[in-house]
Amino acid sequence: MSIQLKCPTGMYPTTDSSHSYDYVEYEGVLQFLANGLLDASFIHWCQMFLYNHMRSKKENAKGKTRVAYFNTQYITGKECEKNLASVKEHLARSTNFTRTKNIFSLHFSTGNVYYCILTGHWVLFIVSPSDRKGWILDPVSIRAEKNKNHYPLTKAIETTFGTQFTWKMAKCMQQDGSWECGYLVIRNMFNFVLEKQYDFPKKIWNDTRDVTEAEIDELVKNIMTRFFREVFNDTTKK
Repeated sequence: MSIQLKCPTGMYPTTDSSHSYDYVEYEGVLQFLANGLLDASFIHWCQMFLYNHMRSKKENAKGKTRVAYFNTQYITGKECEKNLASVKEHLARSTNFTRTKNIFSLHFSTGNVYYCILTGHWVLFIVSPSDRKGWILDPVSIRAEKNKNHYPLTKAIETTFGTQFTWKMAKCMQQDGSWECGYLVIRNMFNFVLEKQYDFPKKIWNDTRDVTEAEIDELVKNIMTRFFREVFNDTTKK
């Protein structure tokens, strides 16, 4: 069983009606509650929530948001490796569609198409096409000694915009186990959109310690309160 979610109007180009909806499996919600591997659709809901939230009058009082979003239904590790032209088309279409924004946020699974789902790994990309710069927030980047060449998306972005980008591996919080990457992507995404974007890139990440279970538990509590309120209209959650 699943929960049907409609992508907010104006969030993405409306050229493909088949991507106007996403579906969060109930199992995916349970996985989030039980410290499991996160489903792409649940992370996508977080992205949709942030888009709607930043259009509120309260948030706009802080300053107009600079963030737009790529649709991760189009952009996956599999698509970057097997259908690069389609990925590039969506990148270009989204950039032209949201000309008033200059920073794009994207969560991305680096799991190869030949791997099983357990080997998937979530990474957050923050991209500024106008500045030709990108930041990669990977919670295993330090232990694995990663650089931009470990991600097929960097090639897709550079070839789409016709020039080489300057890529920075963000000094972000790291994971100690094999399942925390999705939680850290959500944590970093909320932190960036709600706080850091207004002084970015002056205000960036500088915390490479391992995330604790207590921090993940607090994140789950915070996100699920928002999820129940928005999806089920549960106003009892404060």
